[in-house]
Amino acid sequence: MAYYEIIPCENGVGEWEISNTHETFDTREEAEKQLAEYNKSLRYYIANIDERYGEFECKHSILIATHYKSIDKRFDEIVKDWYGIDLVEDDDNEGVYWNDCMTYQGGKIAEISKNTFEELKTNFFNIAFYDEELDHDPNQMELI
Repeated sequence: MAYYEIIPCENGVGEWEISNTHETFDTREEAEKQLAEYNKSLRYYIANIDERYGEFECKHSILIATHYKSIDKRFDEIVKDWYGIDLVEDDDNEGVYWNDCMTYQGGKIAEISKNTFEELKTNFFNIAFYDEELDHDPNQMELI
């Protein structure tokens, strides 16, 4: 399934909805207009999450598709939830988090094209983050 698609509305509120937003519309034309707006503002990134186990360091590369104006804010959310545990931030280093005997933090990030994102997602990556993973209401997000 594409990130956003127009699908028949199953809850009876409207005739059509946009997948992953659950926004409903009475006509397909209204849904198509809104879908065009969503797709126009979607931006794509590749990023690293850096981990350190004593002297051993490794990087996890991830893909991000987002509507956030600030990729730094979105990336920070992903890093903070990387292990899905209670955060223990390093007292001396902002943005560095502890998980038992290792630390992790956000690394480099770069914007990429949609075509590059799709190619990487299809052939090389098994981790891609989309805004709906955090259950954000698109109407409440700080959109582009």
